[in-house]
Amino acid sequence: MINSTVFSSFALSAYFDIGTLEYLSFVVIMSLYVLIVLANLVLVVVICVNRSLHEPMYIFLCSLFVNELYGSTGLFPLLLVQILSDVHTVSAPFCFLQLFCVYSYANVEFCNLAVMSYDRYLAICFPLQYNTLMTSNKVALLIALTWLYPFVAITVLICLSASLQLCGNVINKVYCDNYSIVKLACTDTTVNNIYGIIYTVVTICVVILIFYTYTRILHVCFCGSKQTRQKAVSTCTPHLASLLNFSFGCFFEIIQSRFNMKHVPYMLRVFLSLYWLTCQPLFNPVLYGLNLTRIRILCKSLLFGLKDADLPISEEESEREEKSEREEKSEREEKSEREEKSEREEKSEREEKSEREEKSEREEKSERKEKSEREEKSEREETSEREEKSEREEKSEREEKSEREEKSEREGESEREEKSEREETSEREEKSEREETSEREEKSEREEKSELEEKSEREEKSEREETSERDSNRRPITMLNSSQVSYITFAAYRDIGLFKYFLFSILMCLFILIICANLLLIAVICVNRSLREPMYIFLCSLLINELYGSTGLFPSLLLQILSDVHTVSVSFCYVQIFCLYTYVNVQFYNLAVMSYDRYLAICFPLQYNTRMTATKVAVLIALIWLFPLLVIVVMISLNASLQLCGNIVDRLYCDNYSIVKLACYDTTVNNVYGLIYTFTVLFGLTVLILFTYIKILKVCFSGSKQTRQKAISTCTPHLASLLNFSCGCFLEIVQSRLNMSGAPIMLRSFLSLYFLICQPLYNPVLYGLNLTKIYVICKSLILGKI
Repeated sequence: MINSTVFSSFALSAYFDIGTLEYLSFVVIMSLYVLIVLANLVLVVVICVNRSLHEPMYIFLCSLFVNELYGSTGLFPLLLVQILSDVHTVSAPFCFLQLFCVYSYANVEFCNLAVMSYDRYLAICFPLQYNTLMTSNKVALLIALTWLYPFVAITVLICLSASLQLCGNVINKVYCDNYSIVKLACTDTTVNNIYGIIYTVVTICVVILIFYTYTRILHVCFCGSKQTRQKAVSTCTPHLASLLNFSFGCFFEIIQSRFNMKHVPYMLRVFLSLYWLTCQPLFNPVLYGLNLTRIRILCKSLLFGLKDADLPISEEESEREEKSEREEKSEREEKSEREEKSEREEKSEREEKSEREEKSEREEKSERKEKSEREEKSEREETSEREEKSEREEKSEREEKSEREEKSEREGESEREEKSEREETSEREEKSEREETSEREEKSEREEKSELEEKSEREEKSEREETSERDSNRRPITMLNSSQVSYITFAAYRDIGLFKYFLFSILMCLFILIICANLLLIAVICVNRSLREPMYIFLCSLLINELYGSTGLFPSLLLQILSDVHTVSVSFCYVQIFCLYTYVNVQFYNLAVMSYDRYLAICFPLQYNTRMTATKVAVLIALIWLFPLLVIVVMISLNASLQLCGNIVDRLYCDNYSIVKLACYDTTVNNVYGLIYTFTVLFGLTVLILFTYIKILKVCFSGSKQTRQKAISTCTPHLASLLNFSCGCFLEIVQSRLNMSGAPIMLRSFLSLYFLICQPLYNPVLYGLNLTKIYVICKSLILGKI
């Protein structure tokens, strides 16, 4: 029997070589993932932003869309990496993490659909008691249960699977699943099987309960009027369709994993195993977006920029409205006839009552006169007494105020004397501390100089020995074509034991925070019409670039942290280089365009609207994105044609300079192109941006205080973002080009990741806090204030 600790990774044997079609499948699945993310995010934003949708049904629907995003991110990143990879292996911790994400997604989906069916049951079967039965506290409790129960259940399931002793590590699937791991066990698995049966039985009971509630709803609907029937059917059909689609998808997955399906075509088996994870996240937003009228109208107004009154109405909707109007008219006529009869009867009753009331009123008037005379006398006596009391109280208050003022003056004088004494003593202590620190710094500098001289001598010796070894080793080496190097190894990763899980959780939280912060500002700018100005449109482009750059780094970084073998396929390496270098290039061009926009707005305020038109904004955004893409495509095509003599990169991610250093022959073309690229982008654009801001500051300080304050408030975020990103890129260039072997590994890793990790989080925080319009809207959105 082999212990599970022996197997540090699992091999996914369902992948096979499809040649150049792997790039087509990568593009198709990548576009599907982007479509899923966008569709679900649009509906989540629409529900969160519009107060008219803050009802229990739409809140549960928002929870469902968040779950779709959670489930798709548990599958698609690994699927995309494995398609481009030549070695289809996954580390054991990452495999169990994917198990947790996928299984908790399925469980949350069923629980969420069950809660939605319960909500519809109360709304249709008990309409008058609905608001008392479905309170806001109950909604929060139900959402908490839909997420907490699956997390606890799947945690127990994974703990049982992780404790098994395995005899193999080959899984015949495209992704990790629990049943395939349990089948690899050498020991008894009765506990796992019993728990799995209980888990599936509970899930089946939830599905049966959902169907039972919908049968009760349909029974009530068909007993009522046409209007109630139509409304109930229109709200319940999306829920039922979503439930049936997901249930059949899970059923197909269970059948093809439990039974022998070798006679079924291979592509059909792969499709069945992926159907419930790929189709449901796209099926739900399309289904609910088209069937629920409120969401459909708001999505149309958001996408096409129309108001509610301008939206086109389909023929079916117009016919429905006409029918409802006719039925309402007939009901109104019947009600009017009934009201006329009741009014006649009420008139006769009112006349009798009025005669009786007149008599009683006469008697009451006489009694009221007597009472009023008595009350006036008593009030006069009370007012005289109150006036005397108020005069006495005013006198006492004046005396107390004078005493308090005298005491406060005495205390203020004593406090001032004490403060002056304290300041004198603190100044003396600071002078003594400064003298001591200066002496210590001089000593430390002398010691550092001596140590640096010794290190430099040692490094020179080591470099001479390395050069001699390289010359001796280069002679027998035969040049390898880049096509023969199928993978790249990252040498910068170190074995840090259990600390890697802590590091993984920190980076994962940072990645989620970057996505949430940038998406929040993008949604705020897109939804609010008051922010559809050139400055905010360029800012939206900048925030989209932050999402693009972070997704080019973080998924690979998180995979490598949990993996024991730190390798990446060459094709994936070039994809990462393309993403990161285009991110940097787009960042500088975007900041340059934003500086040009501020220059026109402040230096030419009267001509701004004529110069910065909508077409010019569109052209500038197109140039921001297209020119960097063309530049980096040329750079990668030059690198791909190189013949490599090795495959070890001393970095945490793929970069262009490390690949060029592995080349066997002359790289002057690459070096010249790289120098032109760095001087035009980094130095040329940075100098141009700083020049525009100098012109802006010159105009500001020659104007009034108001113009100065406005200009500084809008320009400071752009300047701060530019300086932060420029410093990060400069540090990356320095530590990659110069010999930094003497520096600690943690410092080198931090310098290489700074501009890719800090900038995507720095920008949304900076612009969200400094730009008042965005700050006010975000505050009202988060805190729920108008």
